Amino acid sequence: MTSIKRRNTLKFLCAAAAMPLVAGCDDALPTDTDAPQALQTPDALGDFLREDVERRLRKAGVTGLSIALVDDQQLPWYFASGWADKENNIPAKPQTQYRAGSISKLFTVAAALQFAAQGKLDLDAPIQAVLPEFGIRSRFGAAPITARLLMTHRAGLPRDVLGGMFMDQPQPFDAMVRRLRDAELICPPGLLMSYSNVGLTVLGAAVQRLAGVPFEQHLQRSLLQPLGMAQAGFAVHPADAPDMAAAYDKAGLAHETGLRDVPAGGLNASVLDLARFLSMVFAEGRAGDAQVLPAAWVREMLRPQLAGGAEALPSQRTGLGWMLDDAPDLPPHAGPLAHHAGATLYHRAYVATLPRYRLGVAVASNDARATKLLRELAHRALRLALQAKTGLRQEAGASATAAPAEVPLSGQELAAYAGRYTTEVGLVQVRPDGSRLLAQALGQRFQLRADAQGWLHPRYALLGLIPLNLADLDKLALQRRHVGGRDVLVVRTEGKELLLGERLAPPPADAPRWTGVAGRYVPLLQPGEAALVEQVDVFEEDGLLLARVKLPARYGDAQTVGVVQPLSETEARTPGPLAGMGEVVRRCEVEGRPGFEVASLRFKQVQT
Repeated sequence: MTSIKRRNTLKFLCAAAAMPLVAGCDDALPTDTDAPQALQTPDALGDFLREDVERRLRKAGVTGLSIALVDDQQLPWYFASGWADKENNIPAKPQTQYRAGSISKLFTVAAALQFAAQGKLDLDAPIQAVLPEFGIRSRFGAAPITARLLMTHRAGLPRDVLGGMFMDQPQPFDAMVRRLRDAELICPPGLLMSYSNVGLTVLGAAVQRLAGVPFEQHLQRSLLQPLGMAQAGFAVHPADAPDMAAAYDKAGLAHETGLRDVPAGGLNASVLDLARFLSMVFAEGRAGDAQVLPAAWVREMLRPQLAGGAEALPSQRTGLGWMLDDAPDLPPHAGPLAHHAGATLYHRAYVATLPRYRLGVAVASNDARATKLLRELAHRALRLALQAKTGLRQEAGASATAAPAEVPLSGQELAAYAGRYTTEVGLVQVRPDGSRLLAQALGQRFQLRADAQGWLHPRYALLGLIPLNLADLDKLALQRRHVGGRDVLVVRTEGKELLLGERLAPPPADAPRWTGVAGRYVPLLQPGEAALVEQVDVFEEDGLLLARVKLPARYGDAQTVGVVQPLSETEARTPGPLAGMGEVVRRCEVEGRPGFEVASLRFKQVQT
């Protein structure tokens, strides 16, 4: 589960804004080219990876971490470093259990596909055929929401029902599903890949209905036990077990609350458990003598789904449950990378596989700061394991991005880009700056330099004046396109193109307006509920109603500024990457004060 943070592939502006401006003085980390001798034997490969994990863990300041490398049906290497419970001097082990977060979705999808294989679930029929009580309002006309759309995050459902999501004693997840009749779609089903914890929770409710027993019990019986995941389990809370890791962030020991949306993120598991799932995938559904999932359905999980035509909006490729990429930091001919990340409030996890070579890796941490580290370690381990197994090797410098020659933009090109865009990272404003463009987002300024192919390359401008070439920005490029009647920005990153946002048209003169809503708002939380938003400041600027959202400290100092588009005197939308689409905001009175409700979370005005 990725919690409230937006898709990590589109967090480039957030990452750049938070990036240190001066490199530290830590010991240099080993590179792939340091490892040719290490690849001669499995033991030597393990020694090299062990040293790499420990050095990177120290550099990142992460509390604890476990990792397991999978080669088809074998575990050639597994390792752990740091602390599972620092206060009680319990070291992390390969057997340490972590909250797996959204990796849980792969298991929920697999459980649904078991019913599809039995003819009890039609992936392309309305989900109401199994779950008749499910319903949600729509301004986009009638369109069926199917299991396939739920599995691929294309159902148009909201990302989260924030109210009551993370708390010590949450409601059952099926109660939330019934409450969706009061919610509303954020976009038409099938239009856009928009990550949704709600969607996989709905799928979990369908699995529970088909099973006739509680979801957690069915997953234990249908998947976890046949896979040999004896200590793993789905649950609202972290496991009450000696091997369960405590939770940490930069401030130290933290409290991992319960999670309502169990099918979307409630798995407790070790990396050895997750490795067993990967081995089942490589064996086309077999685990020992058991055929856990028919081979055809395993292949369907890994097949790109719902590919669009020329007018389709660029988006993340997905299988059923899996994210699919051609990763530029892996050797050519490595084949597609199937992967999924997971996060709860403080735990982090990541699995990545190269199905063509039956290689995979599972890595998990009990520290909220570990997100980037897990991905780096996983891809590093895959690269070196692939080299050891096949001889395929990442060419030196292949993942580096050379600075392209800059091409001045014409006045017409400058004018074509200028404007305000609603995006996954909030409002982005673009304006001419000589023969270049200047973008402003998240309180930072970025120069946009064009190359000969028409791609714009962002460079961070310190204090708006001095451009800095920061490593993560060098991997990104932007381009304006006209797709499906929309004027959009596309971001190219990590070998793929994704929709970033859409240019906002000036509102019509008779558009509804909200007045008297400026001020600071805080969420109204239930007892034992974790805050997913710290505060929201609503203000007006250049004719737009804006909301500055501040996230809790566990997410760093992240803030986003988004647009609020009134639909009436009482309702508005907060668009994401597409104008006119997004979460619905409703004005209301909260404890005798002006307030609003969004994603079932109420906010009270505390300052005007």
